[in-house]
Amino acid sequence: MQITKQTIDILKNFSEINSSILVEPGSEIQTIAAMKNILAKSEVVESFNTRFAIYDLPEFLNLVTSPALEGADLVFEGDSVKLNKDRSFSRYFYADESTIITPTKTLEMPDCEIVFNLHHSDFATVKSMAGILQKPDIAISSDGTSITIAVLDKKDATSNDFRIDIGEGVGTEYTMYFKTENLKILKGNYKVSISSKGISHFQNTDIPVEYWIALESDSEYNG
Repeated sequence: MQITKQTIDILKNFSEINSSILVEPGSEIQTIAAMKNILAKSEVVESFNTRFAIYDLPEFLNLVTSPALEGADLVFEGDSVKLNKDRSFSRYFYADESTIITPTKTLEMPDCEIVFNLHHSDFATVKSMAGILQKPDIAISSDGTSITIAVLDKKDATSNDFRIDIGEGVGTEYTMYFKTENLKILKGNYKVSISSKGISHFQNTDIPVEYWIALESDSEYNG
């Protein structure tokens, strides 16, 4: 089998959440951060025929996308995966599954008081400004009239910040805080659902990938 560019992009994104992964037979892949505050899941076009663990996912992806092996045929066997392209070959051994942090149960999303659509260009702007300003926090807030995303340092009211209006409010006021480092999601358009119970759901509307990301404990909802 060959791995598509879309699946490689998804796996690269997942490697930013957790550098290791356990893949089950079938077409669903998922990962969870070591702190258990980010869960990600995706359906992919490939169907894996065996269960396998990769300890250093960035290394594996660098191998798969290297000039010598890009587009290679992959054969997943009992203890390793073989890569073959033209005159190039590689054998990559699986990791001990006990060394991999994996999701252990299905997350049941509570009722969400906040739901809106996030356009890919707006989120790209927020990520760019977070990199420029080097701020640790992102706030999604509403004064009841509009919804705003801010890049800021919530512990320093005098620090530089950036804000962008992304939609219309529905009359309720709230400020939901995220750590900037936790918003590790693929570029694209998203349906965002946020619960006052401390959890959010980002569902990509372009490809079948979704994320559950914990809110910071000082988030406030005044519904």
